[in-house]
Amino acid sequence: MPRFDDELDQMKRYPLPEVAASLGYVEVKKKSTRSTSWMKHEKSGHKIIVSVRAGSGHYTFFTVGGSGAGDAGSCIDLLQMVHGSSFTLGNCRQYMRPFLGGSVPLAKRPDPKHFTPSLLPTSPDVEKARATFQAIASPLDAGRNVYLNNTRKLSPSLLSRPHIAASVFQDKQGRAIFPHRDRHGEVTGFASRGDNWKSFSKGGIKSLWYADPGRDERTSLCIGEAAISVLSYGVLHYDPGSCYLSTEGAMSPLQRELIASAIAKLPASGTLTIAADADNAGDAFAEQIIQLWTAAARDDTHVKVHQPSLSGASDWNDELVGTIVPTPAESPQPS
Repeated sequence: MPRFDDELDQMKRYPLPEVAASLGYVEVKKKSTRSTSWMKHEKSGHKIIVSVRAGSGHYTFFTVGGSGAGDAGSCIDLLQMVHGSSFTLGNCRQYMRPFLGGSVPLAKRPDPKHFTPSLLPTSPDVEKARATFQAIASPLDAGRNVYLNNTRKLSPSLLSRPHIAASVFQDKQGRAIFPHRDRHGEVTGFASRGDNWKSFSKGGIKSLWYADPGRDERTSLCIGEAAISVLSYGVLHYDPGSCYLSTEGAMSPLQRELIASAIAKLPASGTLTIAADADNAGDAFAEQIIQLWTAAARDDTHVKVHQPSLSGASDWNDELVGTIVPTPAESPQPS
């Protein structure tokens, strides 16, 4: 018999998506990722996000929406939530032992199509930031957002382009949400912007915000310090084959690594545009990107630094707001 604490540890390490599926939850594939399983109970409609923590290897869940929003815990908490408070720890052990011993009767095994058998680990802080993003972020309606359209002058026609629409969201307060994603496309945190509002998700990690048209369509990179500035550059100098990226400030070692990887994947004869701010920090930012380009030995590509030229404009949004933009012959239109 395993020791008392050992059994509890094994229970928490056992893939929770499978346990949840045995309780009537079904994974919603479109909302799930390699490190999170978004699941909905077939009868009650209760929604949870499941992940596994780096270090401990323990699976946890986080309730999304409804009266129980914010409830979280391990398989024990989920079992007691589904079966009621009278379902004791001893009952939880009895329920989990067939899973731990590989002896779940065939008739009681959940449908493999209803869950992901294992997930990539994530830190608790990133896990919480990711769950918060999934809970509050909604797509823009045809590129419309009062703050982005009216204050920042970002056109709905640009924001509704498919690859950009997949990277710009809003919350219930109308604040713009810009998710940062790692090399696997997983959300690691998010920036939020609004009138008199600027923040980055607590505990989240700044990887990269990006809007990528896809490998087959990508012909260039446009990198800047902030998503709004890079998108403003996109309004002024739109390139349908450009992947827009931003760091949300000074670059971290992780961001340098991710940008170096993006440069390495740039197709031959492609262009790397550094949409830098018109200040000392912008100069330093541009120099760091050029160093990454040089280290990548991508002489088969082109690189240029472009800074705002309008008097008093410190970044590309200042340039956009202060400029009357003529309608280009090939203005981006929603697909």
